[in-house]
Amino acid sequence: MIATAPSAFERHRARLEALDAPELLLGAVAEAVATLGVPTTATDWRRTREYYAPAREPYATFAMESRDPQVVVRVEAFAERPAGAAGVVRLRREAIGWLRVAPLADDPALPTLGELLDAEPGPRTVVRYQPMRRCTIRFGERGAARFAKVFADERGPSVHRLNEAVWRAPLPFAVPPPGHCDERLRTVWQGELAGEPVAGALSRPGGERVAHELGLAAGALTRAPIAADRMLDAAAHLHRAATHGRKIARVVPDLAAEVDELLGRLGALHAAAPSRPPVPVHGSPHPEQWLLDGDRLGLVDFDGLALADPELDASAMLVALERDAAIEHLASPFLDAYESAAGPLRPGLLAAHRAQRWLAAAHKAARQPRPDGDRRAAERLRRALTIVEEGR
Repeated sequence: MIATAPSAFERHRARLEALDAPELLLGAVAEAVATLGVPTTATDWRRTREYYAPAREPYATFAMESRDPQVVVRVEAFAERPAGAAGVVRLRREAIGWLRVAPLADDPALPTLGELLDAEPGPRTVVRYQPMRRCTIRFGERGAARFAKVFADERGPSVHRLNEAVWRAPLPFAVPPPGHCDERLRTVWQGELAGEPVAGALSRPGGERVAHELGLAAGALTRAPIAADRMLDAAAHLHRAATHGRKIARVVPDLAAEVDELLGRLGALHAAAPSRPPVPVHGSPHPEQWLLDGDRLGLVDFDGLALADPELDASAMLVALERDAAIEHLASPFLDAYESAAGPLRPGLLAAHRAQRWLAAAHKAARQPRPDGDRRAAERLRRALTIVEEGR
């Protein structure tokens, strides 16, 4: 029997365990923020985005955020002493190695972020910060706010066109009003959409009705007259699945055989699915993307809008429900309503898209700097295998 290479988590397992200890990491971040001269009395820090890169330095990157008041910083963990830079604090922590802490505006992949923050005075809240990728900020108070999404690449104009196309389409749910695209600052602006994330309503009495309404609304999008720039066919889905699978196997070599088995089964399910014209889909309409304002639903974040299988959007909600035992029973009312609006779905293809989302979740676990990341990746990968077996 040929032995496989060890999990890449073994290389930094002890450091990842130390990073998982709240007192050590949070104490270091609080010290760094004080050194940076950031005025805050906050002590409640949390990790909001995190990436693990075992083969390079930094081996881990975090976005960290305090509440009341909000302060956002980028934290990078190194095994060896990193280079210094203006506006950056380096701290030595024996169990971790070195930490490099930088303020939000000092992200080399988002060079326009600092200028945007300087140009927009007044209240602001960082809604989502993905280090080296993008940052979404709400400017102004609730009820009269504008949202700016800053990108690391040049996708802004394309995203703005999608926002305008969705705004013009006759849809039975609300969408954010488009603002403008500032190409120089790589920023897309949008207006505010009223409501709160629907996830809370799903877990309260009446959740079945909310799930039904979500199914009708999501299914209606597939009938909307929206001409998306992007097409996602079987080849695109399988390419993305293969990319996720390769990255999982690179980090956790013991999972390579299961990855290959899953990819083969996904290919067979796509090949066996009856042909159907692609339709407009959101791409990831999970409960955090839906807002509820009284009885009025709204949907945000159309960056992934494409022409694709209707099963793609259905799978996003189904997998979100599957991952929460308290609301898993809402899958049937959602799916029944979705099919009543979008038309009958292809069971094998729905299984393929659900499995691909569990594969993506396995990839996410393999990219997170957690000491049990390889175990969690394995669990999610096996869930994907179970789904394709049931759908075969």
